[in-house]
Amino acid sequence: MMAVLASTIPIGAASSETVGQWGDPQRFVIHGATTFSADTIRKKLYSDFAVLLASHPLAPKHALASVLERRLRAGYHRAGFSEAAVQVTLDEQAERVVAQIDEGPRYTTAGLRIEGGQHPARGITDAVNPTLPT
Repeated sequence: MMAVLASTIPIGAASSETVGQWGDPQRFVIHGATTFSADTIRKKLYSDFAVLLASHPLAPKHALASVLERRLRAGYHRAGFSEAAVQVTLDEQAERVVAQIDEGPRYTTAGLRIEGGQHPARGITDAVNPTLPT
C-alpha cells in the first residue's frame, strides 16, 4: 500500500497543508469538455484509486492538482484523444479546483482484418474491434 501511495502522489517541497475540503468532487469545475459531461468526468475521475488518495482530506494539498491533471489526461488518452491537453489548477479565491480541457481530435480504430495463416485469431480481432453500444 505504501508503495502505491508513494507512486501516485508526487514528492515536492515539504508542506504541512492538507487537501481538506479541496478534494470534494463538487469543488471540481470542468471547462472545455464537449464529448463527456462534467458529471461523467467527475464520476469516472473520482472512482480512480490515485485520485481518491490524492483527494483524501489528509493528503498533501500540493499534489492534488497534478494527480487530477495526470489522471484526467490518461482518461482522455484511453478514450482516443491522443492530443488532449489538460490543465488543472487550484483557484484559491473561488475555492475551486478548475480543469481546462482541450480535447483535440478523437482517433478510433474500426474494421481491423487479419489476413494470412490458416486460422486468424478471432480473439485478437474481437479485442481490437469491440462491439460498441449504439
